[in-house]
Amino acid sequence: MDARVDWDRAVLAAVLSGAGLAAQATHLVGPGGHAQIYDAIAVASDGDVILVQPGNYVGFITQKSLTIRGTAPGVNIGPGPLQHSMFNLGSGPNHEVQLVDLRFHALLFAQARASLDGVTIDSLGGNLLLFNSVAVLQDCVVHPQSVPILGSSPGIQAHNSTLTLIDSRVHGASAPTGGYPVTAISLANSKLLGSGLDLATDASNGSALVVDGDAASTVWLADSTVQSGWWMCPVNAGSVRFERTTVTPSCPSAPTGNVIGVHRPAPPQAGAPFVLEFRFDPNQVLGVQCAWAIAATTPPLLEQSLLLPTAQSFAVGLLFTGPNGLATGTWSVPAGPHFAGQQLWFQAFGGTTFPLQASALAGGIVR
Repeated sequence: MDARVDWDRAVLAAVLSGAGLAAQATHLVGPGGHAQIYDAIAVASDGDVILVQPGNYVGFITQKSLTIRGTAPGVNIGPGPLQHSMFNLGSGPNHEVQLVDLRFHALLFAQARASLDGVTIDSLGGNLLLFNSVAVLQDCVVHPQSVPILGSSPGIQAHNSTLTLIDSRVHGASAPTGGYPVTAISLANSKLLGSGLDLATDASNGSALVVDGDAASTVWLADSTVQSGWWMCPVNAGSVRFERTTVTPSCPSAPTGNVIGVHRPAPPQAGAPFVLEFRFDPNQVLGVQCAWAIAATTPPLLEQSLLLPTAQSFAVGLLFTGPNGLATGTWSVPAGPHFAGQQLWFQAFGGTTFPLQASALAGGIVR
C-alpha cells in the first residue's frame, strides 16, 4: 500500500489566486489566425498565449515570456530558413516560457526559465541547447537523427544550467556511416535531476556515453533506465547517484540511494484532481511545496536545487511513504477560467539527515 493524501482545493485556490498574474491575451496561428508563429509573437505581450493549429511552421526568435501550445498533434516547427527556435529572455523575475504539445527541429534557450511539456525533437541534426538556463521537461522525446557523413550533436546540451526531467525519453543519434553514435545528454557545469527516464545511445551501432558531464556537473537519476553499448559506465560526471535505476553496463562505483522519484500520470486540469506519485525510502515523510513559477536556487540545507521561488511557494501538505516507498498525493485543482492556463508546480523534500533531498519538478500549465 502507498500513502495517499487528498488536499483540499482551497489550498491550491490560495496558491493560484496569490499569483496575481495579469489576464492573458490569446493569439491563434493557422487557419483563421496568423500565418506563422513569428507573426503572433510580433503582436504578443509578455504573458500571452499563442495557440498553434496543426501544420508546418518556420522557426522563430523571441525575448518575450510566452506560452506556446499546440491545439492538436501535428504542429511541426522547422526546419526551414531558421533551423533553431531561440529564446533569450534575460534574467528578469518574470522571464519564462512554456511550450506544450509541439514538435521542434531544434531549440535554444539562453538565460531562460523554460518548461517543455509533450515536446518532441527528433529531426535530422536537431537538439536542445541550454545556456545559463533552467529547463523542466515532462513527457518529452528528444531523439535527434544523424546527418549523413556529418553526424549529429548530443540530444541535449546544457551549459551552466539546471535541467530536470520526468517521464521523458532522450536518446543519442545513431551513428552515421563510418562514425559513432552520439551522447544523449552533455553537461558542462550543469545539474541533471531526472525521474522515470529512458536514456540511451544506439547500442547496435557502436558505443558512446549516454550522459557525459564535466567535473563540475552533477547527475541524480531515479526510477530510470540507462543503456549503451559502451564498455564502461555510460554516465560520467563529477558526481553521479542512482536510485531504483537500471544502468547497462553497470556502474559499480556510482553510489545509490536517497533520490526522490516523481511520476505525473496526467497534466493538471482545472476542476479535476491532480495526482503525483513519489518514490523514496520506505516509511519516510515528504513535505510538498507548490508555486506558480519556476526558479532555481541551492539552499545550504538541500542537496539538489530548489526549483520554486522561495518567496512565492506554499506548503501543500505532508506525504508518508509506505513499506514500498510509494506516496501518492492528490490535489483538487479549482475550476474556472481564472485557473486554466496558469502554471502549477510541485516539488517534494525529504530525508533524515542534512542536506535534505529534493525531487524533480512536476506540474505545468493547468489545462
